[in-house]
Amino acid sequence: MFADKTYQHCWYIDVAYNKKAGMNRLKNWHIFSFILILLVASQLIVDKFLADLLIAGIFVFVSTYFLFIGDTLRQLAKEKTNWYFVFNCFYLLLFYVLLILDFQLGNGAIVIGLSVYFVFSYIYVADELAVALRKAEGKNTSDFKQQAEFLFFFLWPVGIWFLQPRINKLTVERIK
Repeated sequence: MFADKTYQHCWYIDVAYNKKAGMNRLKNWHIFSFILILLVASQLIVDKFLADLLIAGIFVFVSTYFLFIGDTLRQLAKEKTNWYFVFNCFYLLLFYVLLILDFQLGNGAIVIGLSVYFVFSYIYVADELAVALRKAEGKNTSDFKQQAEFLFFFLWPVGIWFLQPRINKLTVERIK
């Protein structure tokens, strides 16, 4: 697909760079509408199991969005995959699934520890995405200059309205 071999080190890169599909090609209103429909449907459904599945769908979508967009931005900035970022995306997904399944660990200290690491993971992922976006755009990232991007990724449903057009613009420019 690409003449430059630096783009071909991840198995899911074909999905992210497909010109007809991929999360980097979605419009902001597509993403927001999908999340909103799942959220409203989960509130209207009486069956608790189905409602929990819809909420889990939101969390799976957000985690995979972070993973694919993070790798896409890193590829555009010509950087290697940050495996700690990938681990934290999968941890977010695992934690969501454990919450939905009402997983009981029994020990409060373990639950608190997992919850604290969840908060750290979410902050870390939002910051890494903000840095990757600014690097892909060729902007400075020193002295925490990515504050606005960090807040948009941290407050994801609202921030998507501002971030996704920038991501789409980057990917369209680089793919052409």
